[in-house]
Amino acid sequence: MFVKDGLAAASYEFAMAELTYIPQNTVELTNPDDIKNMEKLIDMLEDNDDVQEVYHNWEMPEEE
Repeated sequence: MFVKDGLAAASYEFAMAELTYIPQNTVELTNPDDIKNMEKLIDMLEDNDDVQEVYHNWEMPEEE
């Protein structure tokens, strides 16, 4: 039995329930070319219909 099933049996409703990977170590990219290439790679993977999820340990810069 999963925790989600037990909570659902107790009348809790969920908007979303899924597993998520959280990296223990992150990598910061400082070179603009590296950042551009990493963004391009992630976009290409996300656009591929055969890829379900994309996980990475890149510490993305905050968007302003």
